[in-house]
Amino acid sequence: MPETMEKVRELLSSISENDFTSENLEDELKKFVTDNELNMGKVFNPLRLLMTGIGGGPHLFDIFALLGKDEVLLRINNGLTNITR
Repeated sequence: MPETMEKVRELLSSISENDFTSENLEDELKKFVTDNELNMGKVFNPLRLLMTGIGGGPHLFDIFALLGKDEVLLRINNGLTNITR
């Protein structure tokens, strides 16, 4: 799964601050999951865990928009660093 999170990080890095909205992020990540023939739960559940530290909560993409691009990328980076230890 770290390889998938690295690809998600690359995708999110490529999205401009102005386009870092809940609606756009949802569209982009769902397209990513579909294009790569992945399971949404196996991508979105780890992302939620990286963002909130828990398995439930508000709509994932609302969390992304609220946290902002820099914080989202930082949390993904921290998660990837901890996984590889």
